[in-house]
Amino acid sequence: MFKDIKDTPSLDVNYCRAQFPAKCWDWAFFENAGGSFVPKSVIERMTAYMSECQVQPGAPFPASELAAERMADGHRKMAEIIGAEPDEVVIGPSTSANIDVLARSLRPTWRDGDEVIVTNLNHEANSGPWRRLAVSGIRIVEWPVNPDTAQLDLNLLDRLLTDRTRLVALPHVSNITGDINDIEAVTATAHAAGAMVCVDGVALAPHRAIDVKALGVDFYAFSFYKVYGPHIGCLYGKKERLLEARGQHHYFIGEDAIPYKMNPAGPQHEMIASLVGIADYIDALAKHHLDEPPNRTGPGRLPNVRHARGETRQAVCRVSRKQTACPPDWQTRLGRARAGPDIFLARAGPVIGTDRARHRRGPGCGQARRFLCQAIGRGGRDRGRRRRRGPLLDGALQHGRRSRPADRGAGSGAVNPLSLTCHFG
Repeated sequence: MFKDIKDTPSLDVNYCRAQFPAKCWDWAFFENAGGSFVPKSVIERMTAYMSECQVQPGAPFPASELAAERMADGHRKMAEIIGAEPDEVVIGPSTSANIDVLARSLRPTWRDGDEVIVTNLNHEANSGPWRRLAVSGIRIVEWPVNPDTAQLDLNLLDRLLTDRTRLVALPHVSNITGDINDIEAVTATAHAAGAMVCVDGVALAPHRAIDVKALGVDFYAFSFYKVYGPHIGCLYGKKERLLEARGQHHYFIGEDAIPYKMNPAGPQHEMIASLVGIADYIDALAKHHLDEPPNRTGPGRLPNVRHARGETRQAVCRVSRKQTACPPDWQTRLGRARAGPDIFLARAGPVIGTDRARHRRGPGCGQARRFLCQAIGRGGRDRGRRRRRGPLLDGALQHGRRSRPADRGAGSGAVNPLSLTCHFG
C-alpha cells in the first residue's frame, strides 16, 4: 500500500505543533501524571458534540441519532487502534476505575483460596484492585522484581503458578525503570497453567503500537489522556472473558450486554465522541508526510482495518526513526515524560526551539528518584541538571545511557503512531 512513500521523509515539527493550541508550546512539562497535550481535533470533536447533540443518545430524533453515531464512531476507532472489536472494549472513567470494576466482576467466578499473582513492579492501578480481593478469600501471590536487574523473572513466574492461579497482573512497561516486559512470553506461560493475564499498558501506550490480539492477553488497560485524548480509560477484554465476568451495572443490564455491563458509571458521552479526534490527528500526520492517505483502499472504506493500520504504523515509523534525537535505549525507557515534540528539550533545546522549561515537582520526587537509582542498581547525582530535567527524568536518562537491548520483549518494537510527536528533538 505504501510502496510510493517518499524516501523516508523528515518529520515536519512545525506542522505537528500547529495541530495543537499555540499555548501548548510556551512551556515543556516533564511530568507523567499530566498526560499528553490534546490536539485541536479532539477539542473540536468534543465541542461539536456538546454544541450540536448534547442529548440522550439513541432515541428516534435527529440530535439523539447524531449523538449515538458520534459516540459509536469514537468507540469503534479506538478499538481499531489496538486491534480489537468494539464489543471487546470498555471505555470508562480511568484505568484505575476500569481495573477495579474488572476485579470485582471476576471475583464471583472464583472460589475461596484461588490465587492472583501480582508484581511489585505494578502501578497501583493494576495492583490495589487485585490485592483488595484478599479480604474476600483470594490468595495474593507476590511476583517480586529481581533486585539486581530491576526486571521480572519469567522462570520465577513459572514456579509461582499453580492449578489455583486465576490471573497474573503486570505492567507492559514499568513506569519506574522503563523496561518493557515480554508480555507474549508471560501470557503463554500463564495460559499454559490455565491462568488469565491482565496488563497495564498506560506507560507503554504513548510510545509503542498496541495489538492486543498479537499479545494474546485476556485484559489490557490504558488511558486515553496519555495518547492525546481526554481523561478516560480503555479496558480491552477478550469477548469470552467479558461474557464470563459478572455485570457491574444496573440490575436490569443483562450479562450479555458487553461492554456496557462493565461500565457502572455509564458512558462519558462527549468524551467518547471526542476520541475520533485522536484518529483525526494521526490521519492528518500520515496524510501530510505520506504519499497516500492511511487506512484507505477506496473512498471512506476500511475493508481490512487491522492490516491497513499495521501498514500505516510501519510507514509512519520510518518518518519517526529518521528524526529521533536520542539513542533507541532512551526511547524504550522514557515512558515517564510528557508526550509532545518537546519531550527531549533537556537534550535538544536548540532544535526544539522552546523558550522555557519547568518541571512540576511534588514532595515525592526526591524519594522516587532515589528509589529509581536503587531499583536499577545505579547510583549517581543529577550534577546540576535538576532544574532543567527534574529528578525523575534525570534518573531515567542516566540509566538510559547505559547500553542494553532496547526492545527486548517488545515484539516488533514499532514506535506507536500515537506517539509520533514523542520521539523528536
